[in-house]
Amino acid sequence: MQQEWTELPWQSQTHNNAKDAYGNATVGVVYSHRCEQTDDTEIRQIINQTIDKAVSLFPDNVWDQSRYVIFEWDKKRKVLSIAISDDDKTTDSPATVECEIAAYQTATTPDEQQADTIQYWVRDHLTTCGEFFHYSLIAVFHTGSRRQTSLL
Repeated sequence: MQQEWTELPWQSQTHNNAKDAYGNATVGVVYSHRCEQTDDTEIRQIINQTIDKAVSLFPDNVWDQSRYVIFEWDKKRKVLSIAISDDDKTTDSPATVECEIAAYQTATTPDEQQADTIQYWVRDHLTTCGEFFHYSLIAVFHTGSRRQTSLL
């Protein structure tokens, strides 16, 4: 099923503490978007677009050492981050994608419920994301530590 939407206005910020596939220093990029929508249907669409943005970066971001695509939900900042990482989940590819859900900053919904909702949306979208299946990556989700991830 093809969804209809316009490209999000991604902000990009470079940083110098990234590494390439061989451990050499390189320039990294964080693509970010602040979701101002308050309706769950619209927020879910933005999350889907965030995942699609991350997957669109796979050709330049997936290396022989890549094992995981890590979906991190920062409960304090209300930010979903997506990164490609190695076996130890310590070295990420240079490009990452982030989406802040502004409405969740003031929401009365408990943090755990927000995290469960985001995790469900991510899992659900990945099942229909054909480009994701072109890569042999393990999708995981966490809300605190990369050592305690859940398989998607």
